[in-house]
Amino acid sequence: MTGTVTAVPLDPSNPSFSGHFTTWFGEADNKQNGVDHSTFMVHLTGSDGSSIKFHDTAHLSTSASGMTVSFDKPMCG
Repeated sequence: MTGTVTAVPLDPSNPSFSGHFTTWFGEADNKQNGVDHSTFMVHLTGSDGSSIKFHDTAHLSTSASGMTVSFDKPMCG
């Protein structure tokens, strides 16, 4: 999914931001194993010229033996 974002502060002395986001989710499962992945990215530009960039990648996998691996990696840029 992709879309637009607008953030307007309650205090008008602060900048407002607008931009776009993209998110994705996928999974692969069978009787013994499962894997879930997701990504999220947002890029905003402030009315004062500043910018906000954020990206997150998440992963979860489980195996028939019960082993689970998971991570969530947020990054600001």
